[in-house]
Amino acid sequence: MRALLAVLLLVSVAGCGVGENPGDDARAQQARDSKVLSDLYASVEGRWTGTLKNEVSGLQPLSAELTLYKVFVNDGSNPDGSQRLRPSLRGRFRPIDVVSETDSLTLTGDYDRNGRLVLTSIAQQGVAEVLLSLEGGASGDVMNVRVARRGGIWGTFEAKRVSTDPSAPSAGNTAEQRDRLLKIYSQIEGRYVGVLRTSDGTDRMVEIALIVNQAMSPTGELMPTLTGQYHYLDVPPGTLEWSLSVDYNSQTGDIYMRDTGGVSSVPGGSILSIAGRAYDRAGKRVLDVTVRNKSAVLGTVLATRDQAPALR
Repeated sequence: MRALLAVLLLVSVAGCGVGENPGDDARAQQARDSKVLSDLYASVEGRWTGTLKNEVSGLQPLSAELTLYKVFVNDGSNPDGSQRLRPSLRGRFRPIDVVSETDSLTLTGDYDRNGRLVLTSIAQQGVAEVLLSLEGGASGDVMNVRVARRGGIWGTFEAKRVSTDPSAPSAGNTAEQRDRLLKIYSQIEGRYVGVLRTSDGTDRMVEIALIVNQAMSPTGELMPTLTGQYHYLDVPPGTLEWSLSVDYNSQTGDIYMRDTGGVSSVPGGSILSIAGRAYDRAGKRVLDVTVRNKSAVLGTVLATRDQAPALR
């Protein structure tokens, strides 16, 4: 009888040991899985700098950087109800000397043991398309990835890792980015006046004003943005004016402006776009551009900046 009681006691104790902390095994497995991912991501975390190139499109090489870091995201619950956390790779890609709408996008994706890196911009509210994606390989301190922007190939980013700091871009980078944008925009901001040369000889004096405003970035912060206004000088102010969004490449001087939808005093007015380059000529900044409406070329303009903004 005593032997039987001893056996029953051992079984009871063993049973209590197994069920004492039912989440221990799950948490231990989670810790092991988390460490595997953390170690894997550590081999690619940090700051990468290099050049974005596209020989097919003729894109001038752009200096750019990619920052990779990890965050921990909720991956469900353990059997005991505790939160399960999983490392997730994040990134931030931006050209250094060029302003792009992709500058503030946060990327998410994966990096595997074969060196394959895949990153896609986190969806923005109200935006269905993928704004930025990277795919390619990284091994050691060398990276080669293809970069797509709004679904089209932007170029190939060839880079080297210059820092293994795993920190996410800090809040201080917001001030740095704001200063960078203001510095780039100050190169071109101002009032430009010139003659629209048309094929039918109906030349007209026009003004193109490039203005720095503030707009909410995808991250919810006010950042400088470059906008434009185009109008004819032979009509009263407030008529035949177009408000334009502006995309400016400070490294190549390429500039592209497009009607944002508001045309004053022109019911059903045509969509306007302006494309060309900005450069210095005889000590002054000029815009050498072609003006188009929805269906045809209206003419060309060589406009000189006659009024630059006051120093900030």
